[in-house]
Amino acid sequence: NVEGARPFTGSVRTEVFDWNSAEDLQKIQAQGPWDAVIGSDLVYPGNAGRRCVDSNEDKPPADETLLQLLATLASPGTTVILALKDRTGELERFAQQAVKPGRNWTLERAPPDHLMPEFRSVPQVAVLHLTRVP
Repeated sequence: NVEGARPFTGSVRTEVFDWNSAEDLQKIQAQGPWDAVIGSDLVYPGNAGRRCVDSNEDKPPADETLLQLLATLASPGTTVILALKDRTGELERFAQQAVKPGRNWTLERAPPDHLMPEFRSVPQVAVLHLTRVP
């Protein structure tokens, strides 16, 4: 996919990241700061608005965890691009959580003509652009 996105300036790296791993978070943070963070299908019915780990009541819902992690990794000006599919309302919940006062995110939904042709007429598919603001 990176090769197909050319031409671009700068560099692109991908990393596997376990949300519940403090070690992974430290590793990713040390490699920053990040101009952009890109993710796909990170909020879905099995985790949005629910506990990340059913057996651990101390964990917040996954969409809250994702927003906290993104806030930790993002500095002002960092753009986060998330491709999400709304199956049972999780897209709207995530968007509402992201723009709550004090979160310091702006959020825009990419217009359908910016999506791959096969997804342009599917209203449940969204690409969200979040930007960290001071």
